[in-house]
Amino acid sequence: ANADFLISSKKHKIATDSAPFSEFYQLYLCFKDVMWKRHIMQFIGYDQKDPSIIFSDSSTSIDILYNCKGGKRRSQHWHPKLFILKDAVRRGIIRIVKIGIGINPSDALTKPQAEVKFTEQLSSSGFYHL
Repeated sequence: ANADFLISSKKHKIATDSAPFSEFYQLYLCFKDVMWKRHIMQFIGYDQKDPSIIFSDSSTSIDILYNCKGGKRRSQHWHPKLFILKDAVRRGIIRIVKIGIGINPSDALTKPQAEVKFTEQLSSSGFYHL
C-alpha cells in the first residue's frame, strides 16, 4: 500500500525464558531499526512528525505497552532498557498495531500452512512463490 516494510530473521543474542519476553524483545529490536531509519530520513530532509507504525500479532506485548494491566507482574524481571518502547509510544514516535493471525504476511515464513494460504500470504508480502 505504497509503504516500505522490513522483514528480518536473526538469532537472538540473549536467551529468553518466555514467549511474551521473546515477542517484546523482537518489538524492541524492530523499534531500534525504525528509529535508525527515522533518523536517516530526518537527516536527508524528510520530516518525521507522524508516528511510525509497527505491526505485531503479540497481544501480550501490546497490552504491556498500552495498558500495563498485570504487565508489572509479567515483566518485572525484564531489562529496563526494553521499556523505551513505552516512552516512544507515549511520545507519539511509534504506534504498535495489532495484526490478525490470519492476515499476517510474515506467517508465511514462520508457521506451517497449506500451500494455498502460504502462496497467498507470501505474495501479499511482496515475495513470489515459484
